[in-house]
Amino acid sequence: MNELASTLLLLRATRSARLPGTNGFQCYAAILSAIRAADPFLAERLKAQPEVRLLTVSPLLGVQARGQELRLEAGSVCGLRITAFDDALCQLLRRWQESPPPALSLTTPKGSAVLEVQPVCSDQSHPLIRWSTFTQLYDAACAARAVKWEIEIDSPATFHVRGGNLPLPVPRLVYNGLLRKWLTVAPIELRGWVARGIRQLLLSLGQPAGPSAAQRPGLPEAFDGAVRIEQLELRTLMWDYEHNGGKQTGFLGRILFCLPRKQWSEIAAGALTALTDFAYFAGVGANTAMGMGQVGATRTIALSRAPVSNDMPVLHA
Repeated sequence: MNELASTLLLLRATRSARLPGTNGFQCYAAILSAIRAADPFLAERLKAQPEVRLLTVSPLLGVQARGQELRLEAGSVCGLRITAFDDALCQLLRRWQESPPPALSLTTPKGSAVLEVQPVCSDQSHPLIRWSTFTQLYDAACAARAVKWEIEIDSPATFHVRGGNLPLPVPRLVYNGLLRKWLTVAPIELRGWVARGIRQLLLSLGQPAGPSAAQRPGLPEAFDGAVRIEQLELRTLMWDYEHNGGKQTGFLGRILFCLPRKQWSEIAAGALTALTDFAYFAGVGANTAMGMGQVGATRTIALSRAPVSNDMPVLHA
């Protein structure tokens, strides 16, 4: 798999409706239904791979919720962001640009809504629309020589830790989730490259870094001593999924991570750059398929004189 996509569906309400203010679960179910109608085999494959969701679906965008309720007026227009990191899914989203599904049906305890799908927005100047590949992320990461990484989170993000939720951007939790997805879905040669970068970073911390060090269930706490938070602009928000997961508190806003010079190497910085850019498509934290942890933008910052290192390997296809 190599393709990555973030696109925006424009929807028009066919009638007035009342929906939960937190409707990501219903939007995800509606998109899965549309995928099943277009490609039943793909829908079954998505269902059979629950450990890594290959797409994220936002809640309805552009409609103001009133408390825990969202009211759609007949004829009103809203949006739905879909990201994917699977070739077949990305190809389907491209087909939807020309021939979108006729309508999405959202059914909730509060009511139901039928939303006509307009032609998929293809304006790549829109901040939520982008088409890329893992190879392009690699090429950009190699050239960046970054020392700082910024992630802007647009919807509440949280992490499942020891049976509870932790709504804090702990570096090892942020990057462990991205690393796990990358090592599952990226092309084989790029999985190895990122794994080597993380192993190099762990070695700089004096951590064990054998062949499987970057593929263990979780990054060690020492990771937080290398990848540090330099700036935060955050707030918390509670989403109530009612019958589909209960209340979830998450953080959203901007986080700037940095890497000290003594831990910096080209391959470690390259791996962090690629994972940060990947966050735009993959999301951060738990329940990303249902719209939590959506990333609206990422940014890398390079010093004019980055630390000297000669360990970046040349990737041969």
